[in-house]
Amino acid sequence: VLRTVWTKADLALRQADSLVIIGYSLPESDYMIRSLLAHCFAKRSEAVEVVTLRSGVENGDDVRLERRYRQLFPKCRIFWDGFEEYAMKWPTDARPHLGEPGSRRPVDRHI
Repeated sequence: VLRTVWTKADLALRQADSLVIIGYSLPESDYMIRSLLAHCFAKRSEAVEVVTLRSGVENGDDVRLERRYRQLFPKCRIFWDGFEEYAMKWPTDARPHLGEPGSRRPVDRHI
């Protein structure tokens, strides 16, 4: 079962035009996901965007996080102001529309 999931993930990532990673620290110990992502996007790292929040602490966490991402994706763009600020950069008509809780459909606000 797990092999099927990884195979489907690999196929989906190879077919994707871009990759947006939100709030994931990409730990060194997570070698399976690192390998999968590098296999699919290392040669097209300009298509990778990372969305995170600055730690606000001068302990080097942000530097280490950026180093981990740049090792796999040298040309990736990192957005340090979190998802809300990242989403505000989208054109209004491209922003995700939230549906009713538990629903997979967007709410039609024109009714």
